[in-house]
Amino acid sequence: MGSSVEQCLLVTGGAGFIGTHTVVQLLNKGFKVSIIDNLDNSVLEAVHRVRELVGPDLSTKLEFNLGDLRNKGDIEKLFSNQRFDAVIHFAGLKAVSESVANPRRCFDNNLVGTINLYETMAKWCFRRLQQFMANQKDIHAAEPEWRIVLLRYFNPVRAHESGRIGEDPKGIPNNLMPYIQQVAVGRLPELNVFGHDYPTKDGSAVRD
Repeated sequence: MGSSVEQCLLVTGGAGFIGTHTVVQLLNKGFKVSIIDNLDNSVLEAVHRVRELVGPDLSTKLEFNLGDLRNKGDIEKLFSNQRFDAVIHFAGLKAVSESVANPRRCFDNNLVGTINLYETMAKWCFRRLQQFMANQKDIHAAEPEWRIVLLRYFNPVRAHESGRIGEDPKGIPNNLMPYIQQVAVGRLPELNVFGHDYPTKDGSAVRD
């Protein structure tokens, strides 16, 4: 997908950790970007920092929309006002512990939100999607005209080289690195290391 002709991409969950880094790259490559995010696990300040990183000229190509994919009206408003060349779908809850403790919340956000996005895209005859979670095989098998790329990554670590954007979840982090970082800056008191009988030097677990 080239950018010789200015193209516009919709990034759902674009104010989050992966979303902000993706948006910076897209803007630097010459794309226009529209973000929709409900700020459930992100903050608007992250979007402001994206604007700072790309500079005043490129930041004019970035639009932020406060909205929730579970509300079809929020998505309809976007598609009725803008033509998108592709959608990158990052708006999902990913924590395993949360999905076990509160599965209905995850179903509501991930499943209902994604179905609403699909249905709105189909209504506007738009079927080009890049998505970081959920299974797309059934959709593509039933409607081969969909162009879908499934992005699969695990435990991404690091932040932008400027230090202005990075992983900073609300509440208790579910990933190791942001947890360590919050301990380092005093936001959390300590990092607990679990396990005593694993086949390692100190008995603690080694993973990932």
